[in-house]
Amino acid sequence: MLKDEELIKKYRETKDGYLLEELFSRYKKVVLSKARRFYFIHGDVEDLVQEGMLGLYNAVSTFDSENKTSFKTYANVCIERKIVSAFRNFNRLKHKPLNSALDIDNNAEEVGKMSFVDPEDIVIANFHANWLKEKMGTVLSPFEISTLKLYLEGYDYLTIAEKLNKPPKSVDNALQRAKNKLTKYLAPYKTE
Repeated sequence: MLKDEELIKKYRETKDGYLLEELFSRYKKVVLSKARRFYFIHGDVEDLVQEGMLGLYNAVSTFDSENKTSFKTYANVCIERKIVSAFRNFNRLKHKPLNSALDIDNNAEEVGKMSFVDPEDIVIANFHANWLKEKMGTVLSPFEISTLKLYLEGYDYLTIAEKLNKPPKSVDNALQRAKNKLTKYLAPYKTE
């Protein structure tokens, strides 16, 4: 059995799809386990798995064998970054109307060129966001809420730990507890 690095080298030389498929099958469980760690409102783990597979493909495309990092380590980082990026982008959608707002009086020309978001989608997204905020207080501790809020705003573990004056391990534990509690609590409400 060829090592990952050897498979990549051979794939780049031959563009044989079988070799790429072999790499994908080796890392499918890694991608799935990383995707399951994230809660995705009205999403599906498969959405995050697809993002993770794109991260894996990116790793195959950009891996530098001259680097001292193994492909396994590099692939794990690429997969995780792609999944985290997709997860955060989804959570930013609730702010889209505010982020894309224009002063109609001063920007009439720009407003005429814009394609607008469906108002029904905005109302539904706001309803779900507000409902989730209400329910979080009954499910999560104040520390878990603070930690989750900062994480969803894009802060990394170390920055959250500094802001909350807690060790990074406490931040990690709080995020994992929050994810598990919300997944368990919201599972009956998930729509397919």
